[in-house]
Amino acid sequence: MLNAAAWLGAALFYTASVAPAVISRDMLALLGTRNFAFFSESVSQIVLTHYFYWHTGCAVIALLHLLVEWLYLGRVVHQLWPGLLAALLALGLFGSFWLSPKLANLHRAQHRLDAKPGDREQATRSFRFWC
Repeated sequence: MLNAAAWLGAALFYTASVAPAVISRDMLALLGTRNFAFFSESVSQIVLTHYFYWHTGCAVIALLHLLVEWLYLGRVVHQLWPGLLAALLALGLFGSFWLSPKLANLHRAQHRLDAKPGDREQATRSFRFWC
């Protein structure tokens, strides 16, 4: 229960509080219009990467918990739970090791000073698609 509460709490906290705060008008006032696009997205990516790590860790703990229940307590685990947890673990790994690096590369391409305008626009479109 503690793992599930921490997992759900982190998801709700990130979704309802952290993500909107990073792109809020207060952040715009703090960073200024010139720096807002680069720094707010950079901070958002850092926080999102750490959220994916947290998500993956909670999924691993939950799968280990199911495994321990099955091995030591002999409880029959319904097929729904391992499948659901495996899917959530796959989503966390996808976010951690594929999506976050892709977004970081697109963000760098979007704000690179020596980039061509066409490349910059394509990186911006691709970044917005994946975000």
